[in-house]
Amino acid sequence: MDSIRIGLPTSSQASRVINPKKFDTYVKEKQRERKLGIELSLDANARPLAWGNAMESYVFNTFLDTSYTLESKNTDLHPSGIWCGTKDVKKKDLVGDIRCPFTRASFCDLVEIIDLGSIEVFRKDEPDYYWQLVSNAILCKVNFAELIVWYPYASEMTAILEHISNIDDFELQKGVDWINYDHDRKQTPYMPDSSKYKNINRFVFEVPKEDKEMLEKQMRLAYEKITA
Repeated sequence: MDSIRIGLPTSSQASRVINPKKFDTYVKEKQRERKLGIELSLDANARPLAWGNAMESYVFNTFLDTSYTLESKNTDLHPSGIWCGTKDVKKKDLVGDIRCPFTRASFCDLVEIIDLGSIEVFRKDEPDYYWQLVSNAILCKVNFAELIVWYPYASEMTAILEHISNIDDFELQKGVDWINYDHDRKQTPYMPDSSKYKNINRFVFEVPKEDKEMLEKQMRLAYEKITA
């Protein structure tokens, strides 16, 4: 648990800072964190979360070139200390998020947004992911963001199992160990190699200046209310 996040707005919750209907609830949660001295929510040991965390490095090692660095263990703090965030990857003038959906439906949802290539649709249909990228772009002082979405072909399973066996984080490895025993692959995310979808899908966009300005304004307001 990263102590810097306690009581501070974060990139992962940036959409709640933007949404007037969710703003006050989020502020209250962060106020309680400050009083507790620990994050309010407990880490859920759920398969989708474990799958996403474990597969992030697989996607990075398999599909991204050497211009990218894996940054998911590094938290960035705004210069004024009012909020923080963690991007998955970074390269010159760009931050990126790697998404490894657990369900086929959620994968299709994201790919269809990527295929449209529309910032407006991305902002409207997946605000959590959109505003997280905007937030991290501000924190890292870059102008571009990238959404990377991966869902494995059946032929990748051998490489995935090898990747899991080499994870050096015991808790992370334990969270996806069940894959080794799912022999009929009825619970493991995958699609046939003949699928009309690609396994790796990417959307790079320039982050609108007005969205950066609006989010920073709202983050300052949230921080002021949290610390009042």
